[in-house]
Formats: sequence, C-alpha cells, structure tokens
Amino acid sequence: MKLNRRQLLIAGGVVGAGAYINYRGLRYPRLGFEPSPIARYKNYLDAEIRVKDLIFLNHDEVGQINLRAYSPTSRVSLTPHKSDLVVTVNNIDAKASLHVEGSTSALVEEEINGITRKLSIRNAEAREMILSWPLDETGPIKFAVIGDTGGGDELTWCIERVHQLGAAFMLHLGDFNYSPGEYDLAIDKFYQSPMPIYVSIGNHDFNDSGLVYENFRQCIGPMNNTFTIANTRFVNLDSAANFFPPYAGNRGALVSRLKKANKDYSDQLLFTHKPFVDTRPGKDHNLSGMGEIDWLASTMQELGVNNMACGHVHRSSEIDFFGIKQWTAGEGLGYEDFRNKKQTAEILIGEAQAGEKIKFHWQPLLMPWKFHTSPTHAFKLARDGLTEWHQSLMRGLVE
Repeated sequence: MKLNRRQLLIAGGVVGAGAYINYRGLRYPRLGFEPSPIARYKNYLDAEIRVKDLIFLNHDEVGQINLRAYSPTSRVSLTPHKSDLVVTVNNIDAKASLHVEGSTSALVEEEINGITRKLSIRNAEAREMILSWPLDETGPIKFAVIGDTGGGDELTWCIERVHQLGAAFMLHLGDFNYSPGEYDLAIDKFYQSPMPIYVSIGNHDFNDSGLVYENFRQCIGPMNNTFTIANTRFVNLDSAANFFPPYAGNRGALVSRLKKANKDYSDQLLFTHKPFVDTRPGKDHNLSGMGEIDWLASTMQELGVNNMACGHVHRSSEIDFFGIKQWTAGEGLGYEDFRNKKQTAEILIGEAQAGEKIKFHWQPLLMPWKFHTSPTHAFKLARDGLTEWHQSLMRGLVE
C-alpha cells in the first residue's frame, strides 16, 4: 500500500513521539514529561563552578554562592574569577573535615554552623580548586530511615530522635507535605537539622492540583541519585508517580549508568517512597504503574540490591518479596500510637561498614503526644473511633 505525504508525516510524527516518550518518560497521574536533569555547572561572575551531588540554591544579593549537598560524597570544583569570594554549603556532616585540593595560594577560612559550612576564600588565583568533606569510614556508619512525617511537629521530633540515636545521616522516604505551608516548614527543618538528611520524593511532595513542585529539585535535590559510603551503595529512586514506560526518564538513565558501573559492593540499599507490597491486611497502597513492580524488582536483582527501604504505608514492617527484603518505615506521623493507645511507632536504623552487610534493627520512635499534631490525624481519629480518647489525652485525663 502506497502512503501519501500526509500519511507519511503522521506516521513519522507518531514514531517520533513514541521515541521521545520512550526517552523522556511520562509521569502520571497529572500527565507530564519527566523534568530535565538538574544543573551541575554554573559560570558566575565570581567563579566557574562544577558540582558533584550538590544543587545550586542561589547567588544572593551580597555575592554569596549558596549550595546544598544531597549525599555524603559531595564535591565542589571551582575556578575563581575574583580573588575573594564566599560560598556556603548546606547539609554537610558537622564532624566532617574540609579537604582542599588544587590552588596553593588561596586562603580558605571555614565557619561551621551545624550542617552549614561558610567558606571565605581569599587571594585565590584563577585555577581550579576542589573542596570536599569526606567522612571517616574506618568504623561502622549509623544511619536512620523514616518517611511520611509531614512538615510539622512530627518531623521536628523525628529529626530530634535520629540525633538522639547518634545517626550520621537520615534517609527521609518522602511525604513531608500534607497540608498548606508544610513544604516550606520541612525545607527549613531539613536545612537546620543537626545531621544531614537525604530525601526521596513522595507522592504528596510533587503533586498539588496538577502542579509539579520544582521546590524539591530547587531546594532539596534530584529525584534520582546514588552515593557510596563505606563501600555500601545507596540508591534513591523516584516512585512518587507512575511512569510510562517504567525504564524511561531520569530514573531509567540512572539505572542504566548503575548497570554499566556495577562493581563488588559490600552491600546496597534502595530507598524510595512506595513499597512493592502494602503489608496492611486488605490494603493496596503500593507501586501501581504498568509494569512498575516487575521493572523495579528485576532492576534490583540485576544490580544485586537485596534491601529496599520504603514508606507510603504508615506502619513499620519487614517482609521478603521474591528475594528482596522490603523494610517499610513509614511511621513518621506516629499514627499507630493512637491506634494502640500507647507509643508503638518505630524508626529503622542501619549500620554500614566496608566488608560487611548492612545491619538493620528497629528502634522505638518514642514520639511525645504533644508532637502528634498533624491535621491529617483528625479524620483518621474520627474514622477509627478514637476522637473521644484523643480529646481526653489532650486534656491530660489519660496517660
């Protein structure tokens, strides 16, 4: 059959659109293409900067260049255009020491304020210098995992509890934004935390009446990334939305790179928002896109990743899913405390050490009742018949 010019153009357009979708990937619901990768390079008046595992926050009105790390192996490579400049980097472990390579003439003064470093660089020459903050990897590195905190008092407590437990960093599994204003609250708490927090995006963190939140990429980090510490690889994959096809977009591109760069790690951990399996009886709050579960499970098996930390389900549990250990740590709101009328919520703790598998165990969240303030609790309390008990609790009539 001979096609006319119009039919050929239509056919070409369909093939081209299909190839583009296959490359970029579609997110749904709230149908839209995956956003482009975040910037790794800026050429300011002050300096030319290339970054690894950092985002550019801004170049403010006083000429200060502000960055935020999204892994413990972040690095800043800069070539000064001016002899004096100021750079701040947020989300750096307070105990990590600054390491400077390259320029020999520059004087670098570092001011440490919690997890924020302010670097005043003086007498810099126009040659590359590399700044990094390597962690001490000689012993086990403790980390904490929890999700579904909202951005209010529950998040405040989760951060405080992680600090009490002595974790070097926290993996947040998404959903810090349940009600108006919580996005900004959460970002402020992430920035002021006593230890670094690395965040996996949740379904409440990108989607609001059809809007995709650029705030996450502009203030927290990419939706897909990986880092290695203590010869243990941590892989953060976006499961906040469904994807078509599941292997496309930034997530698929990262997985392709990981497959090519695979090596002999002591252990690996995938952290993401949605689980393979909702462990609550009769519930199906899990990965639901076309082929999503099969793609992710086969990807993990090919990469040799045997552990997956996820939230989305507001309970704590551990199950085996076709040889993969699913650690569900979504009790950031502590709602099970209400259901059980006592503090039962848990937080997941891991210890990574070179040459060994990650050691996991649960610790009680111990969230005081005064921190259980999420607006989402009111509906659930009424649904579960706990409103009267809760009111008595708030009046101090029950323990």
